[in-house]
Amino acid sequence: MLHDAHQLGWLAPKAEWQQHAANLSADLKLELPLWLARPLLTRDHVGVELPDCYNSSMRLSLRADPSHVDLHDAEYFFDVGVDLASMLEDDLGGALLHAFTARYRGLVRPALNVTRKRDTAPHTNKLTAREKQLFLTGYQATCNYDAWRCEKKRRIEPSALVAL
Repeated sequence: MLHDAHQLGWLAPKAEWQQHAANLSADLKLELPLWLARPLLTRDHVGVELPDCYNSSMRLSLRADPSHVDLHDAEYFFDVGVDLASMLEDDLGGALLHAFTARYRGLVRPALNVTRKRDTAPHTNKLTAREKQLFLTGYQATCNYDAWRCEKKRRIEPSALVAL
Protein backbone atom coordinates (compact mmCIF):
# COMPACT_ATOMS: atom_id res chain seq x y z
CA MET A 1 0.00 0.00 0.00
CA LEU A 2 1.34 3.42 -0.90
CA HIS A 3 -0.88 5.23 1.59
CA ASP A 4 -3.20 4.38 4.46
CA ALA A 5 -6.33 2.51 3.39
CA HIS A 6 -9.39 2.98 5.55
CA GLN A 7 -11.99 0.20 5.89
CA LEU A 8 -9.86 -2.29 3.92
CA GLY A 9 -8.51 -4.30 6.85
CA TRP A 10 -10.29 -7.39 5.54
CA LEU A 11 -7.63 -7.61 2.81
CA ALA A 12 -4.94 -8.40 5.39
CA PRO A 13 -4.20 -12.03 6.32
CA LYS A 14 -5.94 -13.33 9.45
CA ALA A 15 -2.79 -13.01 11.59
CA GLU A 16 -2.58 -9.31 10.79
CA TRP A 17 -6.33 -8.74 10.94
CA GLN A 18 -6.25 -8.28 14.72
CA GLN A 19 -3.57 -5.58 14.47
CA HIS A 20 -5.09 -3.59 11.65
CA ALA A 21 -8.80 -3.98 12.42
CA ALA A 22 -10.50 -1.91 9.73
CA ASN A 23 -7.55 0.13 8.39
CA LEU A 24 -4.34 -0.75 6.56
CA SER A 25 -1.12 1.19 7.03
CA ALA A 26 0.91 2.51 4.11
CA ASP A 27 3.92 0.26 4.76
CA LEU A 28 1.95 -3.00 4.75
CA LYS A 29 2.73 -5.64 2.10
CA LEU A 30 -0.21 -7.71 0.88
CA GLU A 31 -0.65 -10.51 -1.59
CA LEU A 32 -3.46 -9.45 -3.90
CA PRO A 33 -5.04 -11.22 -6.87
CA LEU A 34 -4.20 -9.77 -10.28
CA TRP A 35 -7.75 -8.64 -10.94
CA LEU A 36 -7.56 -6.44 -7.84
CA ALA A 37 -3.93 -5.34 -8.14
CA ARG A 38 -4.32 -3.97 -11.70
CA PRO A 39 -6.91 -1.24 -10.94
CA LEU A 40 -5.21 -0.34 -7.65
CA LEU A 41 -1.91 0.07 -9.49
CA THR A 42 -3.40 2.24 -12.23
CA ARG A 43 -4.84 4.53 -9.54
CA ASP A 44 -1.48 4.64 -7.68
CA HIS A 45 -2.83 3.02 -4.52
CA VAL A 46 -0.32 0.14 -4.49
CA GLY A 47 3.12 -0.78 -5.70
CA VAL A 48 3.66 -4.21 -7.24
CA GLU A 49 6.50 -6.61 -6.52
CA LEU A 50 7.06 -9.68 -8.67
CA PRO A 51 6.47 -13.09 -7.08
CA ASP A 52 9.54 -15.23 -6.40
CA CYS A 53 8.91 -17.43 -9.44
CA TYR A 54 9.74 -14.45 -11.69
CA ASN A 55 12.94 -13.41 -9.90
CA SER A 56 16.28 -12.83 -11.62
CA SER A 57 17.58 -16.37 -11.05
CA MET A 58 14.49 -17.85 -12.73
CA ARG A 59 14.87 -15.44 -15.64
CA LEU A 60 18.51 -16.44 -15.96
CA SER A 61 17.50 -20.12 -16.06
CA LEU A 62 14.86 -19.37 -18.69
CA ARG A 63 17.35 -17.51 -20.86
CA ALA A 64 20.00 -20.24 -20.50
CA ASP A 65 17.89 -23.29 -21.35
CA PRO A 66 14.11 -22.84 -21.23
CA SER A 67 13.28 -26.43 -22.14
CA HIS A 68 14.90 -27.81 -18.97
CA VAL A 69 13.07 -25.55 -16.52
CA ASP A 70 10.37 -27.54 -14.73
CA LEU A 71 7.21 -25.41 -14.75
CA HIS A 72 4.58 -28.07 -14.06
CA ASP A 73 4.02 -26.68 -10.53
CA ALA A 74 3.38 -23.20 -11.94
CA GLU A 75 0.67 -24.22 -14.41
CA TYR A 76 -0.17 -20.65 -15.43
CA PHE A 77 3.40 -19.31 -15.39
CA PHE A 78 3.25 -17.64 -18.81
CA ASP A 79 -0.35 -16.39 -18.47
CA VAL A 80 0.28 -14.69 -15.13
CA GLY A 81 3.70 -13.50 -16.27
CA VAL A 82 2.24 -11.75 -19.30
CA ASP A 83 -0.31 -9.99 -17.08
CA LEU A 84 2.44 -8.89 -14.68
CA ALA A 85 4.68 -7.74 -17.54
CA SER A 86 1.88 -5.59 -18.92
CA MET A 87 1.48 -3.94 -15.49
CA LEU A 88 5.18 -3.28 -14.87
CA GLU A 89 7.97 -1.61 -16.79
CA ASP A 90 10.32 -4.55 -16.69
CA ASP A 91 12.14 -6.94 -19.02
CA LEU A 92 9.91 -9.79 -17.86
CA GLY A 93 7.92 -9.78 -21.12
CA GLY A 94 11.05 -10.34 -23.23
CA ALA A 95 12.24 -13.17 -21.01
CA LEU A 96 8.81 -14.86 -21.16
CA LEU A 97 8.63 -14.49 -24.95
CA HIS A 98 12.08 -16.01 -25.39
CA ALA A 99 11.29 -18.88 -23.03
CA PHE A 100 7.88 -19.68 -24.51
CA THR A 101 9.20 -19.59 -28.09
CA ALA A 102 12.05 -21.97 -27.25
CA ARG A 103 9.79 -24.31 -25.27
CA TYR A 104 7.17 -24.26 -28.05
CA ARG A 105 9.73 -25.37 -30.63
CA GLY A 106 10.76 -28.16 -28.30
CA LEU A 107 7.22 -29.41 -27.76
CA VAL A 108 5.94 -29.31 -31.36
CA ARG A 109 8.38 -31.92 -32.64
CA PRO A 110 7.45 -34.63 -30.13
CA ALA A 111 3.75 -33.75 -30.33
CA LEU A 112 3.72 -34.37 -34.07
CA ASN A 113 5.94 -37.45 -33.99
CA VAL A 114 4.73 -39.45 -30.98
CA THR A 115 2.78 -42.55 -31.95
CA ARG A 116 -0.43 -43.67 -30.27
CA LYS A 117 1.25 -46.53 -28.46
CA ARG A 118 3.95 -44.42 -26.80
CA ASP A 119 3.55 -42.79 -23.42
CA THR A 120 3.42 -39.00 -23.63
CA ALA A 121 4.29 -38.42 -19.95
CA PRO A 122 8.03 -37.87 -20.57
CA HIS A 123 7.13 -35.04 -22.92
CA THR A 124 4.48 -33.40 -20.74
CA ASN A 125 5.82 -33.67 -17.19
CA LYS A 126 7.61 -30.27 -17.24
CA LEU A 127 4.97 -28.32 -19.15
CA THR A 128 2.55 -25.62 -18.02
CA ALA A 129 -1.21 -25.99 -18.57
CA ARG A 130 -1.11 -23.99 -21.83
CA GLU A 131 1.86 -26.00 -23.13
CA LYS A 132 0.12 -29.27 -22.27
CA GLN A 133 -2.93 -28.09 -24.17
CA LEU A 134 -0.79 -27.27 -27.23
CA PHE A 135 1.01 -30.59 -27.00
CA LEU A 136 -2.21 -32.59 -26.71
CA THR A 137 -3.78 -30.70 -29.62
CA GLY A 138 -0.81 -31.53 -31.86
CA TYR A 139 -0.75 -35.11 -30.63
CA GLN A 140 -4.48 -35.53 -31.31
CA ALA A 141 -4.09 -34.01 -34.79
CA THR A 142 -1.32 -36.50 -35.56
CA CYS A 143 -3.45 -39.41 -34.30
CA ASN A 144 -6.41 -38.24 -36.38
CA TYR A 145 -4.23 -37.89 -39.48
CA ASP A 146 -2.75 -41.37 -38.99
CA ALA A 147 -6.24 -42.87 -38.53
CA TRP A 148 -7.47 -41.14 -41.68
CA ARG A 149 -4.44 -42.26 -43.68
CA CYS A 150 -4.97 -45.89 -42.64
CA GLU A 151 -8.58 -45.94 -43.87
CA LYS A 152 -8.05 -47.35 -47.37
CA LYS A 153 -11.43 -48.95 -47.99
CA ARG A 154 -13.56 -45.96 -47.13
CA ARG A 155 -15.00 -44.16 -50.13
CA ILE A 156 -15.24 -40.37 -50.09
CA GLU A 157 -18.77 -39.31 -50.91
CA PRO A 158 -19.46 -36.00 -52.69
CA SER A 159 -21.28 -33.32 -50.74
CA ALA A 160 -25.03 -32.98 -51.21
CA LEU A 161 -24.45 -29.37 -52.31
CA VAL A 162 -22.12 -30.51 -55.12
CA ALA A 163 -24.55 -33.16 -56.34
CA LEU A 164 -27.26 -30.57 -57.00
